[in-house]
Amino acid sequence: MKLTAHSIEGIAPLLIGRTGKKIVSIFNEHGALDKYELGMPDIGKKNGQRPSKTQYVEHRLNELSGKDVLR
Repeated sequence: MKLTAHSIEGIAPLLIGRTGKKIVSIFNEHGALDKYELGMPDIGKKNGQRPSKTQYVEHRLNELSGKDVLR
């Protein structure tokens, strides 16, 4: 299933209320290989900083968009 930007904006708030560790766990159940260590896992931000929960969730949802794991 392909997620639109509007869909991602609607889904993200449902996840960001959880702990960072739980968010990472949810995405790892769907193919991510991240580790929660002293903050959200790196997503390749240009400034080298760790992402916020919102940035992490939106990044991972965009990566999952269009993949069979969302069916």
